[in-house]
Amino acid sequence: MDLENKKCVLVIDNTLHLGVVANVASILSITIGSKISGLIGPDVADASGSVHPGLTQLPIPVLGATSEEIRLLRSEYLSVKGDNDFIVDFTGFAAKAKTYDQYAASLQVASGLDITYYGIGLLTDKKTVNKITRKLNLIGQNQFAQ
Repeated sequence: MDLENKKCVLVIDNTLHLGVVANVASILSITIGSKISGLIGPDVADASGSVHPGLTQLPIPVLGATSEEIRLLRSEYLSVKGDNDFIVDFTGFAAKAKTYDQYAASLQVASGLDITYYGIGLLTDKKTVNKITRKLNLIGQNQFAQ
């Protein structure tokens, strides 16, 4: 994937406890990293020869919103999503499940408003990401820009 004009963001429910926010960010990031070919740069050796594994080649700001705002952002994103764009979400079902099978079984029978979104990760063109997240701040700051 050509990452030159792409942008990646995480949007996480800013009412969650800090530990849950960190967990959601980790899970969304792992999924994005595993699904997007070329996102992770090559390993780099320092001057002493110690090798440091490659990191993401795109900055990934973590923005804050309410669960309902995340639901609306997700819907807006899906309405404009292109073939080379990517979205991942983390729901209340995922947070409560003890196993992946429990998560999958719960989600498969849920629809619409039954789903509480803890966070989403988006990878698309910069213009689209900026447009749909323009009112959001980094998590931990005020929810909306003044």
